[in-house]
Amino acid sequence: MASSAIYHGACAILEGEVFGRQAHAARPADGVNVVDILADVVHAVRDISASYSSIPASCKVTKLHVPNESSNIIPDYASFSIDLRAQTNQAMDALLPELLSAVQSVGRASDGSVELRMKNRMAAARPDPYLEALVGDVIAELLGDDGRVQPPVTPGGEDFHFYPLHKPELRATMIGLGCGLLPGLHHPQMRFDLDALEIGATILALSVVRLNSAK
Repeated sequence: MASSAIYHGACAILEGEVFGRQAHAARPADGVNVVDILADVVHAVRDISASYSSIPASCKVTKLHVPNESSNIIPDYASFSIDLRAQTNQAMDALLPELLSAVQSVGRASDGSVELRMKNRMAAARPDPYLEALVGDVIAELLGDDGRVQPPVTPGGEDFHFYPLHKPELRATMIGLGCGLLPGLHHPQMRFDLDALEIGATILALSVVRLNSAK
């Protein structure tokens, strides 16, 4: 089976650093505890994510690191990562600045500081309707109507979708190819049907033929 598009969502990874002031744990008032600031960051991110419950979008803290070797020292440095997902580029464009503002507000409200930077970002899929229909017809021709399935909608990201985003004149779609992948993507024992590669190559080749014939 195959689909004429894959509707990936937009995603982004933010990396942050928290700076406080070190002190002995017996005198907490003398220091600025980055763990407390991290806790506020986590709550702020969760609140933003909850406000997007009616939209296919989310944000969550996925990594926290406090390199403090001593349990009786108020830590003055920490790092963290935030994963953002949105089904459309418009939703990501709304989510991202709101999240940045919320996290930066946490830093301003403390005696420490919070710094954020964008590690990477991927655009959501915007398949060309004509190509999606053309490839769909090719799939049905090769695999039958039962072999043509609806394009999956997934919060996963794919950098391929930057091509049509940055070159609007470029028409594109990404073909979804069923290959019996088990037990799951990135699993150590991941396996799939290699014969599916031949099917995929045939779909691509015939799609190019049909596209050129239509000119």
